[in-house]
Amino acid sequence: MVSHTFFDTQRRSYLGPNYYTKNITVIDKTISGHYLLSGDLNTQKPSKTKCTVTSKNWKMLEPSKFSTEFYEALKTLNNSTVSADCLDNTLRRICDQLLPLQARTISQRPVSPWFSLCIKVAKQHRRRAERRWRKTRLTIHRHIFMTHRHKVKTIIQNCKREYFLRKFETVTSGKEFSCLVTISWAAKEQCLYPLERR
Repeated sequence: MVSHTFFDTQRRSYLGPNYYTKNITVIDKTISGHYLLSGDLNTQKPSKTKCTVTSKNWKMLEPSKFSTEFYEALKTLNNSTVSADCLDNTLRRICDQLLPLQARTISQRPVSPWFSLCIKVAKQHRRRAERRWRKTRLTIHRHIFMTHRHKVKTIIQNCKREYFLRKFETVTSGKEFSCLVTISWAAKEQCLYPLERR
């Protein structure tokens, strides 16, 4: 341990702190009576949690092969007594045969407590509009994408405002209020808080 206090800290009725550090470099430049300390912190980023999901890659489905398998399956069925459930089971069997389930590992992202189905749908529409714009590079498609992006931001802000409004209404103590304010501040740099009811 190295002491970085080189003067009387109790001079002129001022009680200054005593700094004791380890593996810290002190830059010998004094600015307004302050020394600049720099060093590396041994911090590790928390590892992302992984999970395994199963899915089918529908882009790999060949229409010609699917049509051939489906026509062959229809020949074995009695068209006069065939039901919708039978056709559905036949289609599922053909899809499972041509496109077996594949397991893949993905990183789980923390879900915000104010996340809802409307946010998910709005993000899907935004992503669809973005792909279309990047494919065509047309100005009209860019305007559509910008409209969807603004819509997603508005929906997230409204859902966040409603979430914190419900939370603030259920606060019963000052400690819970301070924790809730801290969480809301840490949610995002520019966080919208519940507006007063008019």
